[in-house]
Amino acid sequence: MSKAFSAKALPSYAPFISSKVDEMVVKLNGGEPPGAAGHWRTFNMADEVNYLMLDIMGGLCFGEAFGFIAGKGVEMMANVHARAVRIYVTGQEPLLKQLGLDRLFFPHLFKAAHALGEYTRYYTEKRIKSRDDLETDKGAAEERGYEDILGHLINNKDDETGTVYSQNELLGEATLLMMAAINTALFYISNHPRVLRKLGSELVKCFPKLQDIHPNTAENCKYLRACLDESMRLCPSVPSSIPRVVDDGGIKVVGEEIPAGLWVSVPHFTIFRNAKYFDRPHDYIPERWIADESTGYSPEDVKLSQTAFQPFSIGPRHCIARNLAIREMTFALARILYLFDVEPVPNSGRWMGSLPGIDTRNSHFIHEQWDVFTSLEKGPLVRVKVKDDVVSRL
Repeated sequence: MSKAFSAKALPSYAPFISSKVDEMVVKLNGGEPPGAAGHWRTFNMADEVNYLMLDIMGGLCFGEAFGFIAGKGVEMMANVHARAVRIYVTGQEPLLKQLGLDRLFFPHLFKAAHALGEYTRYYTEKRIKSRDDLETDKGAAEERGYEDILGHLINNKDDETGTVYSQNELLGEATLLMMAAINTALFYISNHPRVLRKLGSELVKCFPKLQDIHPNTAENCKYLRACLDESMRLCPSVPSSIPRVVDDGGIKVVGEEIPAGLWVSVPHFTIFRNAKYFDRPHDYIPERWIADESTGYSPEDVKLSQTAFQPFSIGPRHCIARNLAIREMTFALARILYLFDVEPVPNSGRWMGSLPGIDTRNSHFIHEQWDVFTSLEKGPLVRVKVKDDVVSRL
């Protein structure tokens, strides 16, 4: 699996990722490529970004996009969400699935998860059939310009067993990749005009022309990456705990003896808002990720925050697609914010209630999200229009 996300493989995905982001840009501009300054249009960016990411993962996994950006099969998005809920419920109480009670108590979740499974099964089986025709498979990869992720799995063996991946294993990997996390950076950036102005200036400085923005270079913009990290900190893709079972002999955690067999975990939402590691933990401050005397954050401050910030987890179960996800998100954000003015739709935001001890006068925004193993979000609703001076940079 690691070969599909290696330093050698990632650059080959760039042209396809770029084509999908360009398709989304055209959609945001009312079906026309960006040219002269446009007029305001309203979008639910949670939906639009989900369509983008799933189209990208479809192309990278199976060699063909699903067509979500163009409006094809968008009803499948509800099944993606329902499957996440089912995973969360049965993960908290495994007996529900083992005894088949989830079908009885939550039939709508079961049906939706089954529909999503059949959807991915269709594309997986279609892709696997090419295993029997290596010449056709090779030709398709050369035409695309990259080997799709399932192609890497089909044509390689399991590192531990030495066997070729089975159809069920391939299906499992494909479904997992479709559940890629979507961040809420646009929500926080659009609600913080100072950040939006600063980021806009950095993008123009880093990229004099639109074509200079590339999936392999966008993540090099320090402030853009800081905005993304700060968004993932305040609104993590996996908000709650990922439990681990204590091994024989037990362990000691913060001075407490934990016996073998118990579950231990640290919820991302909690640790990412811990004042021990993050100054003003409930505020959106991208500057906290860049050491700079002028902003008051030292290298030691940044290093301390980084020790607690692991949005893709660590260890053998970390997100293997981390680098790909960062490339996708930074490139998409860079293109959108380079081309468009973005602002929140007045009186349309969905906010969680104030947390105890938080001074709401300082605008401690908390984007409403539902914890279902991964996070589900509604919105943000934003208005976008092509910037007045964009023609000079095209």
